[in-house]
Amino acid sequence: MNLKGELMKKLLMVFTFGLLSFNAFAQDRWATLGLGTDGGVVYYDKKTLTPTTVWTKTEYPKTQSSVQNKYKYTCKPRLLGAIQQVDSIQGIFNKNFTVPYNKVLMSDVPPDSVGEGLLDMLCKR
Repeated sequence: MNLKGELMKKLLMVFTFGLLSFNAFAQDRWATLGLGTDGGVVYYDKKTLTPTTVWTKTEYPKTQSSVQNKYKYTCKPRLLGAIQQVDSIQGIFNKNFTVPYNKVLMSDVPPDSVGEGLLDMLCKR
């Protein structure tokens, strides 16, 4: 094999290892929360979790799309409000909105909803 072929082989191995490492990192970062009523699988981000904010990700395997939301939350009273939302289809980000932290509209969460499950988990910590 020539020098160029060896270099390409090494680059391919490094790239493959990087993808495998990234996938393992992503699995350690996101914890499963449950299934949404729309069929999406909902996760929360353990890495960026704070006492007042949490990122969630809902993945839709059939459409290869996902929605990531950053929420502000309080445990007493039990309220949740959206700070930011990022939508992507097949890995390409296509929508985004952000609300300033002090302007977030906080709301009660419906019973038996993913939001209630999220608050249950967050407020037990």
